[in-house]
Amino acid sequence: MKIKISIIGNRGFTLLELLIIIFVAGISLSIVLLSAGRIHENTIFKGEVRTLHATLRYAREISLMERTNVTFDLDREGKNKYWLFKDDHKEHEHVVPAGFSITGEAIAFFPKGNSSGGIIDLKDDKGREYRFEVDPVLGIASSKGIHPATP
Repeated sequence: MKIKISIIGNRGFTLLELLIIIFVAGISLSIVLLSAGRIHENTIFKGEVRTLHATLRYAREISLMERTNVTFDLDREGKNKYWLFKDDHKEHEHVVPAGFSITGEAIAFFPKGNSSGGIIDLKDDKGREYRFEVDPVLGIASSKGIHPATP
């Protein structure tokens, strides 16, 4: 008795099918990589926002606890760093990453909890911006994102 084995049902993928699969996988990978890049940029920006907000809170707390004047000042020329001064001695310095700029005015925090008040803007080269407003009576900093107007 002879057994015939058919090889018709055992065909593999054609070259065209393999190219389509590779093309779809490539597009999927590029979308994932672009999304990961944006997530990384957002994380860096939000980290800088948190750092600046924490620095302003810290300046107020040090002023209250140590009963001394603390001044928040920033680099007006390069727009890339800011400092805390306690009784005219540099206490803290922070340099913002490349592509970021920080603008505003010097803000003094006083031992009674009040401040000179002011506005500080943090921007990046992607158009994102945060504004920090320091209340002159309470010395508390609040922040909000500013969305650019779309044409």
